[in-house]
Amino acid sequence: MMNRPHLVSLALNDMEEGAIFCEELVDSFHHAGGFRSLDFSGSFIWDGLLTSVAEANVPLRALFLSHASGFSFDGIRNIVLKLQGIKVLDLEAVHFLTDPRHEQT
Repeated sequence: MMNRPHLVSLALNDMEEGAIFCEELVDSFHHAGGFRSLDFSGSFIWDGLLTSVAEANVPLRALFLSHASGFSFDGIRNIVLKLQGIKVLDLEAVHFLTDPRHEQT
């Protein structure tokens, strides 16, 4: 991302635990000031990654976390409070938000 400061979208889908867990990724969000869309669907992410995006103060409009894991409500809360321009927040099938008594089969 340091070499692509005008990047507006990033999709890291279906990444396993550890695959995107690196400090270089976390630090690189400060160099990507134009992000409008981030897609981590199906990936293992963590609250620190979401916090890094929030602290980078990017003009994020869409965040896709469907079927993602490894993060908590606090991670979502941090990013939504800091980046209030988010129009799309996809949390489909996020395990800790799913009530097993109401799951459809």
